[in-house]
Amino acid sequence: MPGYFLYHSIGTFPGKAECMAAALSEFSGVWSAEDDGQWPAALAARQRFIDAWSRLIDAPQGTLTTAENVTSALYSLIGGLPSARLAGKRLLVAADCFPSLHFLLAGLAERFDFVLDTVPLRPGESWVSDEDFIARWQDDVGLALLTFVTSTASHRCDVARLAEHGRKMGSIVGVDITQGVGVTPFSIAKTPVDFVVSTSLNGCAALRAPASCRWRPICCPPAGRNFADGSANRTRSPGISTVFPMQAMRDVSTMGHRPSWPASHRCPALNGSQKQASTPSAHRMPA
Repeated sequence: MPGYFLYHSIGTFPGKAECMAAALSEFSGVWSAEDDGQWPAALAARQRFIDAWSRLIDAPQGTLTTAENVTSALYSLIGGLPSARLAGKRLLVAADCFPSLHFLLAGLAERFDFVLDTVPLRPGESWVSDEDFIARWQDDVGLALLTFVTSTASHRCDVARLAEHGRKMGSIVGVDITQGVGVTPFSIAKTPVDFVVSTSLNGCAALRAPASCRWRPICCPPAGRNFADGSANRTRSPGISTVFPMQAMRDVSTMGHRPSWPASHRCPALNGSQKQASTPSAHRMPA
């Protein structure tokens, strides 16, 4: 099998077998010990995973959490929004976004009362151009989901340019950075958007580790309290334990009803090295 497919589907890199063996051996020792240290050790490992992601994408402390996968992360983020943010509005996405995310959004459109607007590819083109995406983006777009690097053509969009347009339109701007993270630099500090979803599977994982997501403040009060417009926040999606006030770059939610064991802290990319296995020109994140 060509190296690209190995990289894309299971996150291969030099020394992977040794990394996996060491991580599994360490976990087995901790989990089999006849003491009460299992959960503290697992939660500490989860925190190391989150901290490594914070360094990788330049995210402020306290703005990242984990989810089972990218699709569930996006679902939880949308479910945590005040209903008025999407109801009666368009949710804009490109036709070359990751298929499982489009499938999810198509299923959520009726439930959350938004219109899923998919920007098509031009005839003969392999990706949706930034120009076409912007041309479709007016102030009735409640949320726009960008794909940092496409999984089909390895095309990288101009996130900074698109995010700036989104701010002018008053839209929530999210980015799926899966296909490029760890291969192509991405910095939250330099490219402020409202949320980011990704996974460690492609370029950064020794094992299938949990996805991560990052959210910035979008004026969301706790469940049961009222929004400024008087509507109540009754949303409680699967995967969200609690919805907290978003202040000073605080998380919207605590995700993950059970701790996941993240072995990816052993990955070279997450430890500061950008050295990866042979890959195509770009990039990231299987959902």
